[in-house]
Amino acid sequence: MSSTHSRSRVLGYDVLRAVAAIAVVVIHVLAEGSGVRGAEGNALPWVYDSYTFIWFATPAFAFLTGALVWNYRPIRTVQELGTFFRKRASVVLYPYLIWSAFYIWFGRYTPADLRPQMPIGEWVVDVVRLLVLGRASFHLYFLPVVLIFYLVAPVISRLYARWPWLTFVALYAIGALGTVVIPAPASGHFVTAYRLFRSTMWLLPTAAVGALYGAVRDRYAGFLARAWPLILSVGLFMRWYDRGPLYVETVWLQRLNEYAYLGATLVGLACLFDVLAHRMPTLAKASRWLGAGALGVYLIHPIAIAGVTEVLEARGATNLWIQPWFTVAVSAAVVVGCYAVVTLAGRVRALSWAFGMPGGLAARAGLPQRGRASAT
Repeated sequence: MSSTHSRSRVLGYDVLRAVAAIAVVVIHVLAEGSGVRGAEGNALPWVYDSYTFIWFATPAFAFLTGALVWNYRPIRTVQELGTFFRKRASVVLYPYLIWSAFYIWFGRYTPADLRPQMPIGEWVVDVVRLLVLGRASFHLYFLPVVLIFYLVAPVISRLYARWPWLTFVALYAIGALGTVVIPAPASGHFVTAYRLFRSTMWLLPTAAVGALYGAVRDRYAGFLARAWPLILSVGLFMRWYDRGPLYVETVWLQRLNEYAYLGATLVGLACLFDVLAHRMPTLAKASRWLGAGALGVYLIHPIAIAGVTEVLEARGATNLWIQPWFTVAVSAAVVVGCYAVVTLAGRVRALSWAFGMPGGLAARAGLPQRGRASAT
């Protein structure tokens, strides 16, 4: 596969990344009000169906990792390997460590009381465990998995370059059936390792689908541009039907079924956004900006949601979570507010590193930068 991406392809991935980040925000806003709504409220169609059709949110990031990173041009020298890892570290590793430290300090622990009763050795082990599992905050769990995908990318990319379909089938099967074949160990000594293994297996099939899509996209561009409505419809229909009659009790069959419609949905969305990017080039700048800021929105949105909850509790207005319009309004406000924060931070290079945008938002988005634009 060529290392040069087409214009529409880059924009299509940017749109998918932004849509995934927005879907994550909506999921967590819905979850924030679940306690107020109770079992009956959470079973209402507007809540239940919202979860049903935006469940692809986090797996979409794994899909994009496969499509972009596992289709990276083959690495031939040690220097190229070092360059690859440095770029990946600046985009994901550094922001992950920064925000993990933030959430550990202000979340699991507090500035006034860092569990002084806990021996320092146990405290260090606990912090390391949080970092390994992505548990410094509830939404960070997928980032250690992405880092694992980066580590194996030099090998996986070569396999996809030579045997794309065979590599896809192997990785898909390993991910879908890994936790079925290897159940949770009885010993408590392996709890951390198995949790990381389980998270990795959960996201591996969608990464495999993304890598296959990236490998064959150019070859089947015409077919995918015409077939995306069918692919997307099948994925969404299977997801909806799986919440009822299609559900099967056999664990391994259910896993294969889940990843089938998840993969179809993500491929359909990627094709759709490719088509839209090709037909609406005027949206290029917005697409790049939204995609470049998506990780930052993902990283900080729990802070905004927690702020809304504190205000509601202080005013005794938590019953607003029962109203659909309020969930929509909060979701929109959180998305817009977080993108505003990320955009402002992206203009300051010292801050942009914390949001996975080394060099600033414009550089990450591939947009003209003010200083350079004025000099030309």
